[in-house]
Amino acid sequence: MKFVVTSDWHIKKENPEYRVDNYLETALKKVQFIIDHANKNDARVLIAGDIFDSPRIGFYVLNRLMEILRTANEPPIVCYGNHDTTFHSADLTKTPYHNLLVSGTVIEGADLGDVVIHPVGWECTDVSPVENEVNILLGHVPTFESTVPFWSENGKTPTTLKRAFPGFDYYIVGDIHIPFVKKNVINPGSLLRSGIDQYDYEPRIYELCTDEGTINEVKIPIEPAASVFDTPKKTMSDTRDVKALNEFISTLQSDQKEKPNFKNTLSSVVTQSEAPEPVVEIISDILEEVYGR
Repeated sequence: MKFVVTSDWHIKKENPEYRVDNYLETALKKVQFIIDHANKNDARVLIAGDIFDSPRIGFYVLNRLMEILRTANEPPIVCYGNHDTTFHSADLTKTPYHNLLVSGTVIEGADLGDVVIHPVGWECTDVSPVENEVNILLGHVPTFESTVPFWSENGKTPTTLKRAFPGFDYYIVGDIHIPFVKKNVINPGSLLRSGIDQYDYEPRIYELCTDEGTINEVKIPIEPAASVFDTPKKTMSDTRDVKALNEFISTLQSDQKEKPNFKNTLSSVVTQSEAPEPVVEIISDILEEVYGR
């Protein structure tokens, strides 16, 4: 059987910072590309979670997405991600993800005869392969290509993923937005360039053919990064960040008989440098740790 593998769409109406295009329309255009590609190749779409960026999206966004998904020859097969849920709860009855399920627009897992798709939602662990079938784990499980960074409490590598969920023929995982394929483990990565850190990122899907045992990468058409990101705005933001931190360092290094007053120092830095909120939080945390309130 043929499958088109994708994950982490993070559909929403609002534009991320630095994006200057219509982000929702860009996202829906990519979804339509995926559905059209699957239909053309007689393939089934598999989505490894985080269809939505939040469970609080409006009906307009939900309905637009449903219209596109319903053009698929067969309903896409899905699992839920942490962004699809309310407070990471397995109770999905108050989410737009649930609307997709109950309307039949998508289905959660499937027995397709020779191939069984096993959905593994966020933090789910109860799943086992079926004997004498091709078993595909479709899960929102944070998986890194080589090493797990220190900040990921539940992160896995392909090796530890297979230890946690043994016996599957293929593993399709979402959550980590950096794509990779390692033998029978596929992490499709994110659908969109949602942040300036993804300026050079190229969204993709993967074609999986279980009959031939092949996995092929297909790049999704995108506009040049310079046309969808406001890079001068980013440059100005970086300049303000550096200025704020330099003001902070200068304050701490100045000759003072007494330790700096927390509130006065923070207020001075913010006023003189026009520091953005993230930098203010960093400086505030450092001052609390070093001097206390």
